[in-house]
Amino acid sequence: MKRWAAVEGVFVALTCVTFARLMGATYGGSNHNPYLVHSLHSAHPDLLAADWLTAQHPSPHPVFSWLSSWGMLISDTGVPFVVANLAASIVFVLLLWWLVRLVDSPSLLSVLMLLVALAGVTRTNDAMGSYVLTTYFQPSTVGGIGFIAAVCAFTAGRYFLSGLLLAFLGAFHLNYLALGFAVFGLAHLGLGRRALASRLLRQLGVPALVVMAFLPFLLVAGAGPDAERARWILQIVRGPHHFIPELAQFRQFLGWHFLAAAATTPLWSTSKRRALLLALAATSTVVGSAAVVAVLGTPSVVAQMFPWRLAPFSVLLCQLIFLVSAFEWAVRRVELLSLPRIGLALPGAWLVATTPSKIQALVVCVVATIVARAMFDWMAARADRAASPNPAVQETVAEAVTSRPWSVTPRAGLLLCSLPAWLWLVTISPVRPIQAASLPEDYATLYEWTRQTDLDALFVIPPRLETFRLHGHRSVVVDWKAYPPDAAGIVEWYRRLELVTGRTDFTSRGQLVQGHAAMERERLNQIVQEFGADYLVLEHEAEASTRLDLPEVFSNRRFVVLSLATLAPG
Repeated sequence: MKRWAAVEGVFVALTCVTFARLMGATYGGSNHNPYLVHSLHSAHPDLLAADWLTAQHPSPHPVFSWLSSWGMLISDTGVPFVVANLAASIVFVLLLWWLVRLVDSPSLLSVLMLLVALAGVTRTNDAMGSYVLTTYFQPSTVGGIGFIAAVCAFTAGRYFLSGLLLAFLGAFHLNYLALGFAVFGLAHLGLGRRALASRLLRQLGVPALVVMAFLPFLLVAGAGPDAERARWILQIVRGPHHFIPELAQFRQFLGWHFLAAAATTPLWSTSKRRALLLALAATSTVVGSAAVVAVLGTPSVVAQMFPWRLAPFSVLLCQLIFLVSAFEWAVRRVELLSLPRIGLALPGAWLVATTPSKIQALVVCVVATIVARAMFDWMAARADRAASPNPAVQETVAEAVTSRPWSVTPRAGLLLCSLPAWLWLVTISPVRPIQAASLPEDYATLYEWTRQTDLDALFVIPPRLETFRLHGHRSVVVDWKAYPPDAAGIVEWYRRLELVTGRTDFTSRGQLVQGHAAMERERLNQIVQEFGADYLVLEHEAEASTRLDLPEVFSNRRFVVLSLATLAPG
């Protein structure tokens, strides 16, 4: 057994490293640009001091901003964030290992490796742009890790620890904390009325204290006279890909739930497995009911909670149930091929298989379990046909076909069957880069120049130039990516974009690009008079200086910067 424990340790470490390599880790792209600007200002108060977003509005994720400010102080290259994202990927695998061990299986390693390989193929992505992890370290990374950890502790029956993990890791992303109340509240109701109040207190007591600490922040974000207008801007204009559900986006979600339902057997009636099923049922109920409400309704508070953020977690648990049951079918000969189960599995397989780039993962996992079943059937038949079986061989074969999950032989056999499947899934998974800040040359030279301007310089930039604040270290009037967390701030963000682009009542980013490029002198006068802007950045226009009658102070192949000094207010 010690030898097998060493084998487990080696393969778990291999799985951790492989998954971290597949997920990758980068700095300075996508969501880093809005999420890290408050951290940059906190670490270096003289930077972005003239920026309305950092100077007048709080961070949407204050705990994450506080932590990230230390990363900014340690290094301005982004290395701490790269290391943190790699660490998060490793912690993710270790939490899945904890969960797999809790529910038990004829081959813990096989289930873990294929489960993590599935996560590598799908990138943990699911409905409406939701995911567990991505290539950059951000607030949802910590919140997602906290939610998985809370599910693990709940499955183990350690409710206080579950609540503690949800509270302190969920504080990095309050969305997870808020949704956790609904999920774990429903799960405890499913456990029955016995000691319900005590269990809820242990589970939700500490999270309630954390929510109370953030209550003023939450009230400002979702209330006030601008709340309805801000909700329309956020859900219809800024983030319809997140907030306006489309049923087609839930194909994989529904498919894996059908497969999990088909694979659930009486062996899932043990206490820990039942707790996992309740956690899955609660998570799926929150996601599904909210999606139905949002599909039938208009922009609402329900959609603003972004409950389908939990969809990839539901899928992950469904995949775990499917794999565990499949290997039990292979080793313990659990009956899974009844007509009702096939009736559930067929539409599930069709939904997953018709989701882009997901069919390979499902097929490989099914083939692996079929090969395992065939191997153990062959071993049993060979033992039965042996005229004078060797007692030692007979004992080994008997262990392979019994229901003892701790026997070495079925674990080793299943590992041999699942290893090729794991290697194939890893091979078809695109590898993401591991690197700190990396920008195209035209962007890099622009930001090198902007860092030489006055610290309080204010720029009017193209709305889609979202990397300007973080990499250029200078303030801007507005951009598309970053907006304040409060309702009044969102309305002001929309107004500034209207002014900068000349497009009123716009409903998409595409409408803004040409509006900014067609900047007129009169609009610039208004912007300078109101905000005191110092420079205008345009995506390269050869005659921009002549057309606007302004001096050109910088240019490269992509960008040109004009000075607005001659338009100074007053």
